[in-house]
Amino acid sequence: MVNAFIDLAVTCSRYENYLASIDLKQIEATRSHWQQFIEANIGKVDAVEMDIAKKNFAIINKRIERVAEIRRYLKIAYGQVNLIENSFQLLADQIVTMQSPNELSGQLDELLDGVESIKETAKETEQILRTL
Repeated sequence: MVNAFIDLAVTCSRYENYLASIDLKQIEATRSHWQQFIEANIGKVDAVEMDIAKKNFAIINKRIERVAEIRRYLKIAYGQVNLIENSFQLLADQIVTMQSPNELSGQLDELLDGVESIKETAKETEQILRTL
């Protein structure tokens, strides 16, 4: 469980660093450039040049979509990090007041299930980032 927490925190940090390294305004400006080029040159440039412009425009749109997905993931991931932190604190509180070790066992099982689902979300986001 601690390893899952650390993995999630490291992943969040890496995604934050990635987002800090890109200039979304520049990407949006590039998208605008290609959109204007396409609109202004319909029928004026050869088909190959127009095809390349449309492909560039499509790729830039996909990049912008991926950045939005990464931002969404980070919001969820930070919520999950907080959930794990709070769960650890609750477990500490319950250990202090626990009357039976069996009480804690059931709660640990539920927490481990939650950690597994967090790991799956992190893997899905890793796949998204690899496509960038």
